[in-house]
Formats: sequence, C-alpha cells, structure tokens
Amino acid sequence: MAEDAKKTPWPKAADVPSAAALVARVAAAEAKVASTREAATSDGKVRTADPAVRTARKKLKRAQRRLRLELQLAAKVAKAAPKVPAGEAAAPAEAAAPAAVDPPAEVAAPVEGEAPAEADTES
Repeated sequence: MAEDAKKTPWPKAADVPSAAALVARVAAAEAKVASTREAATSDGKVRTADPAVRTARKKLKRAQRRLRLELQLAAKVAKAAPKVPAGEAAAPAEAAAPAAVDPPAEVAAPVEGEAPAEADTES
C-alpha cells in the first residue's frame, strides 16, 4: 500500500443505524462461543476441534464479517456524499434545478428553400 494513501476511518457501529442488528448478532455469537468453549473444556484444555466449538466460531466470524462490511459500506457512502456548506443546506430547491434552455434560433427555424425533414415511419 502506498504511504501517501490515507485509510478512511470506519464509523462507529453506534453511528450506523443499519448496524444495530449486526452488533446484536455479534454479541449473541460471542456468548455462544463462550458457552460452547466452556462445555468443550476438559482437564483445563479446550477441545478446539470439537464440532460445536468450530461451528460457533464460524458463526461468530461470519457475523463479524457482515458487521465489518456494513461499516465499510457506510464509510464509502459517507465519503462519496457531496459536501454541502452549512449556509447552502437550507437553499431552496429551485436553485438546484437546472434552468430550461431554449434551442438556438438557427436550429429551431427551417432553412428557406428546403423541405422540412420527415421522420421515417418504416419499421
């Protein structure tokens, strides 16, 4: 990665409305991993190859990945949003609408001595 390229900081999960459900899913998955690891412990060692532990970890990683992608998307959308100064934010919508432009007179008026062009009606 180039040194001059700046990384875009991700927004906090609390600042992104669509991330609230994903945060809850990550918390539930973390609790499930903790309880599964506790159940798979014998003689002070965790059996990480236990199918229940592996499944719980996979679900946790999947939830974390979805949350991360949602935060990345929110950062990308925030970066792409146009920057509007505070004074212009309350400007009327008429200023944002483009003005209607009349076609030039030489294009609109037919040339003398020539018949007007007819539209092709063949299909």
